Amino acid sequence: MIACALCVGDAPEPYLATALEAIAPVVDVLVVNDNSGLARSEALAMIEQSPCAGAGRLVVGRSRFVDFATMRNDAQGLLAALPTAP
Repeated sequence: MIACALCVGDAPEPYLATALEAIAPVVDVLVVNDNSGLARSEALAMIEQSPCAGAGRLVVGRSRFVDFATMRNDAQGLLAALPTAP
């Protein structure tokens, strides 16, 4: 299984749509750590419309941003919780 871990915050992501299209054909699951702190961020709205989401290959977790190491570790935790290891 090939997984992509993606962390998003509340900053604008100008290349997000292009990145989502590019990874869709090659990943089995897209794991997103949303640490924007918003009820519904612009990035998450875009991710929920992505090809991975449409195919049921999206896992989203939410965490509070502390620092980049914690953000990465939270994303790794989401990967570790998948039923099949990537």
